[in-house]
Amino acid sequence: MNNKNNLSLKGWKRVKCKVDVVREAKNGVKKEPEFYFSLPGSACIFSSDVNQWRKLLWIALILCAGFLSTAQIIERISYFISTPLARSATVHLAEKIEFPILTLCSKRSWNYTRFLLEMPILLKKLNKTTTDIQLPYDFLALTNLEDLWSGYGINLKSDLIECYMGRNRSCEDSGSWARVYTVFGSCFSYETDEPLLETGPFNNFYGKFRIKKKDLEAEIPNGLKNPLATASVGWTYLLHNEHFTPALKARFGQDLSPGLNQDSEASKIVVTGTNVWHKPCVEPATDPKYSVSKCELGCFTEHHFRLSNVGTEKWCRLPFMTESTHASGPHLTTYITLVTNIPVLGKHKSARLCSTSEEYRQTESLVFKMLEDGLWDEGQCKCMPRCEETLYGNNAETVVGKRNTESRLRLFYASKSYESVLEKLAYKGVPLFCDIGNSMGLLIGASTLTLIEIIEWAAWSLSNLVKNIKRRIYHGKIRADN
Repeated sequence: MNNKNNLSLKGWKRVKCKVDVVREAKNGVKKEPEFYFSLPGSACIFSSDVNQWRKLLWIALILCAGFLSTAQIIERISYFISTPLARSATVHLAEKIEFPILTLCSKRSWNYTRFLLEMPILLKKLNKTTTDIQLPYDFLALTNLEDLWSGYGINLKSDLIECYMGRNRSCEDSGSWARVYTVFGSCFSYETDEPLLETGPFNNFYGKFRIKKKDLEAEIPNGLKNPLATASVGWTYLLHNEHFTPALKARFGQDLSPGLNQDSEASKIVVTGTNVWHKPCVEPATDPKYSVSKCELGCFTEHHFRLSNVGTEKWCRLPFMTESTHASGPHLTTYITLVTNIPVLGKHKSARLCSTSEEYRQTESLVFKMLEDGLWDEGQCKCMPRCEETLYGNNAETVVGKRNTESRLRLFYASKSYESVLEKLAYKGVPLFCDIGNSMGLLIGASTLTLIEIIEWAAWSLSNLVKNIKRRIYHGKIRADN
């Protein structure tokens, strides 16, 4: 009897709930919203009065059209991300123009003549024989590496016997020379004090170089030959801006061989890029000293550290290499930390210069292998470009000179005009949005409002599903209590 009463009581509660729901629906308290999709074929698919074969046909048509529309949309988005930048060039005529920084390097890394002259004195200081000392870096026990590069490297004054910047003005009166270190050893950079007011082959840089005949005919030992140089004698020069470092790029400079004269016309291009999320660049205000060449130098130093596999304490560097990756800016350090997950030099103390001949040989050998044998290239660094960059180029004409031990270089602007290049996105967001809308409208007859209708229906359905689950859980507890 009790069981029957319990069953009837439960049944009465269920009936009462249904009656209450029907009564509330009739009174307008709870009424399900109606959804309409402005999508062709949707009324046929969701209608209960339509033949099943007709429903399947419309479902197949909508799926095929949706697939084609999705493929087209993905193609448009991929093109938007990978689209090249459109460049517009303008030529400007200025009242005065900045002269590029000129970096000069000798293809002989060491002054072998001086080395031979001073060898007896140095051997006496070290109490060693000539069999123990063969190359200049074998004297590292007497000095540090930077002084060795400066002392036994090529002296600019011995090679550059005449130098003028403008008519009857020496290079020292118009600017200054500074020693820089590159893969060629000790080089020199020349920077003018002020922009140029006059142009032409006789109003800008003029340099006369001379190499001693005994140096020209001397047979240089293999250990002193730089494998990156195209010849054992001669010079190379490079034009660049103030942010650029020639440490690695000096090997791509313009060659000037003994016995040849060059008239080199300089050109200037100012490139202004667009900093967008899929093609980022470094703003000058964010990092004023940043340049791609500095970033690549830090990357090269870091890869050398990894390939040497000797640990932070034993690893040493050459003077042209950075002390740490932080010297190249935070962009490179972030890349190395996140992508390669290796110890970054910037997290440790500054890397020391090589102090023994054995360390020097190992470090230099790995440097040449990285640059010659393809163990490293600039593409591994992922360095971001600078948003505003001044680029310099030159067009050289070479003629044979009168003496095979002398060379002459004229570096000049033909006019005070320069080119400015403005980079903009060739395919922007508005055309992308229009192409997506055209694809959706042509293939599936959908629009932005159609998407909103679908999102609204999906949100309501999900909310209703959650409510039903909660209601079932609640009624399940009531049944369990009863």
